[in-house]
Amino acid sequence: MKKNLIVLLMLLSGLVTNAQLNVTRITGEIIEKITPALSLNTDQKPQVEEAIAEFLTKKIDILPVEKTDAPAYASKFNQLNGAFISKLKSILVAKQMTSFLGLKPKINNPANVLSHLFY
Repeated sequence: MKKNLIVLLMLLSGLVTNAQLNVTRITGEIIEKITPALSLNTDQKPQVEEAIAEFLTKKIDILPVEKTDAPAYASKFNQLNGAFISKLKSILVAKQMTSFLGLKPKINNPANVLSHLFY
């Protein structure tokens, strides 16, 4: 109850932004999709979830650049994505990593939650 009250107060005071709430929601949707696809074990799942949330949070910071300077965005995104992939490689085994990369949508489709990780 106390935790719910704190969250409610944070929401009311604007400390938790819409973007932060979206990161939580999108991370959850991605985890639901990739857990069975990659056969994540109980040790891997929270680590992958944390890596995804961290990646999405950092991606939010660079999104405004996409509209004003596409090449700069691409450069920043590639650096961010490279760090994310490196982190995943330290969590997943080779077969899982190959499977993860195989989940990349062919195009950036907002209806596919995995697009957030690759585009």
